[in-house]
Amino acid sequence: MFKCGRTQIQTILKNQESITRDYETNAPAARKCLRGPQYDDVDSTLYDWYCLARQRLVPVTGPMLQEEALIIARSLGINDFKASNGWLQRFKDRNNIKQLVVSGESGDVNQETVTAWRERLVTLVHGYSPKDIWNEDETGCFFRALPDKTLADAKKACKGGKKAKIRITLAFFVNAAGEKEMPIVIGKSASPRCFKGIRDKKMPLGVPYYSNVKAWMDSVIMLDILKKINRKLARQKRKVILFLDNVSSHSPDLVGKFSNIKVVFLPKNTTSRLQPLDAGIIKNFKAHYRKLIVKHALSKIDGSTLTATQIAKSIDLLTAIRWVKQAWDAVSADTIVNCFKHCGVQPHTDEVMDPFADLDEESKDEQEGDSGSQDEELQELVQQFEPELNASDYINADEDLPTCDTYVNNENWRDELRDEVLSGSHAKKTGCY
Repeated sequence: MFKCGRTQIQTILKNQESITRDYETNAPAARKCLRGPQYDDVDSTLYDWYCLARQRLVPVTGPMLQEEALIIARSLGINDFKASNGWLQRFKDRNNIKQLVVSGESGDVNQETVTAWRERLVTLVHGYSPKDIWNEDETGCFFRALPDKTLADAKKACKGGKKAKIRITLAFFVNAAGEKEMPIVIGKSASPRCFKGIRDKKMPLGVPYYSNVKAWMDSVIMLDILKKINRKLARQKRKVILFLDNVSSHSPDLVGKFSNIKVVFLPKNTTSRLQPLDAGIIKNFKAHYRKLIVKHALSKIDGSTLTATQIAKSIDLLTAIRWVKQAWDAVSADTIVNCFKHCGVQPHTDEVMDPFADLDEESKDEQEGDSGSQDEELQELVQQFEPELNASDYINADEDLPTCDTYVNNENWRDELRDEVLSGSHAKKTGCY
């Protein structure tokens, strides 16, 4: 009747559910009538592996997919599978993979990319008022850290697990008008002892609190945060554009997901030049937070037999959240606005303020990028603990702490990713379904 072979009809009937689903979701036409894979289990498992790899921004190449397919086939007891170049092309076609990632390594900032992006910004932010141009970023924080040389060792050891109890992850939202949302704290424990007596453990002291085993941001937490912000903006009948950097906790699926938030990702390897929060806002916050820690420690040491280590251990998470709130409140609107202008998100003015101006009006560092090192008050406090330690080193002690999951620097990441897929534990984590 339809002038086609019996096998084609059988294949269509076999795959009728997926074909109907693709049609209803307006999948690319090239995918609707493709021949199904000979080895469904290998194909679906490899696609799950690919989705997880991309979610974590891991570089993926064609030969890598072919090698993984062979390993997965052997793991599933399929010994006659061949990952030929033709199979690879069909796999890409079936799953609508247009381009594989050749390299995901961080590199030097490309000035041409920065320039092109700043030119594009004019179009992106057109029609948005400064208060509706947002940026979000996370930072790791040793919330008990006193100024001493052991910070470097702590940074190396603090990759997660038991060591996560000495760090938290903080997420900040700011806009180009100098306004800011309440900081978000991510800790290790869902119900810390210090939260005893607090009715709403998800909002201690009015600060949103989340938890996971490594005290990291993840895509689930990020989605929940943005859903809540989106509902708030909808009530206000307000729409914003939100700039995010490319990390695994910021899923590409966030684009187009919200009614009142337009998510736009910054170009890769450019956040140091294009992200306002990285331009001095977070460092400004860290300087205020470090002052609160040092002043607290000095007040306890004076006339006491307590050591600095004992004092540090006595700082609980609730106290840290209180200081986070105070330090974030101390970051001025001028600092935030200036960092947006510095990144080209707003037109430059003739007068560009120092991001640390509100910390030390009398001594401004003329060297760009190190404006916090001349905070004399913090420097004097730091030297009471460690005479050879610079205040800037203390502020930046946890600058490179991981804030989300990544396999890029783990030589066994492929094995771990494959094990996760084959065990089925990925099902609720990936956006593949």
